[in-house]
Amino acid sequence: LPLVPLRAIKSLFSQHSARPTRMGLSFVESVGGHLSAGREPWRFVGANVYWLMLKAQEGTQGRAKVTSLLDVASGLGLTVIRMWAFGEGSFNSLWPGPDQPNERSLQALDFVVQQASVRGIRLVLPLIGFWNDYGGLRIAQQWCLRDDYARDWQPTGNECPRFYVDPACHRLYLHRAQTITSRRNTLTGKRYSEDPAILSWELCNECRCRAMELPHPEELWLHSWVSTMAPALKQMAPRQLISVGGDGFFWGGDGANNPDPNHDPGWFVHEGGDFRGHSAAAGVDVLTY
Repeated sequence: LPLVPLRAIKSLFSQHSARPTRMGLSFVESVGGHLSAGREPWRFVGANVYWLMLKAQEGTQGRAKVTSLLDVASGLGLTVIRMWAFGEGSFNSLWPGPDQPNERSLQALDFVVQQASVRGIRLVLPLIGFWNDYGGLRIAQQWCLRDDYARDWQPTGNECPRFYVDPACHRLYLHRAQTITSRRNTLTGKRYSEDPAILSWELCNECRCRAMELPHPEELWLHSWVSTMAPALKQMAPRQLISVGGDGFFWGGDGANNPDPNHDPGWFVHEGGDFRGHSAAAGVDVLTY
């Protein structure tokens, strides 16, 4: 790994440290391939801390750990944190069942959003996860399909989930997205879609169509889903950024998507992500890689 002088790191942190809370946060925009906030160029240093909502459900001690972590992040100059805004299938999940969210979880999310905001930290929130951690796509797919396929499907297998193309699953996802983005925070009084403390929404944490051999009729399932859900989510939250939430996998049967044709593209072409294709989808403002 390259070494970066500590003086340069301190300079970077000082340039992009949290603004005084009394000034508030402004929405970040993506214009011409650049991010801006308050009509000024905007860059950030961030971290992935998936467990903040989960910890905030644990009462006074859990919330103290959340505020302690946010204090440390702010002190280091971090201005963005990515955390999960999903969870399926258990009594303390955000979504214990398909229709009604867990109010206790939502109030925990309210707390994190409010505490991040007063420290000048913006949040990146994925709305569902591909893997089985805390539920994930497997549980959501069981709710909307209710058949043997949905019961047996696993994200570590070689089948692309029908969740991407089934109309009932589309309705389930859009219901969830609408419920979360339209929620009014019990601590700030703001709807989530109107709060600049939420930097962006991710369609899914690391969604993919694993190990598809090309050509294959399922190869466009994920791209079709992104192309449908991204503009729908953008309509729900027009002032916030929308991202796919993928890993940045290049994928293409003719090799055109291999970023370095002189080398074997390796395992990542079998993960079923299409970084370039997703970047062209309507409603997508920023990409993850």
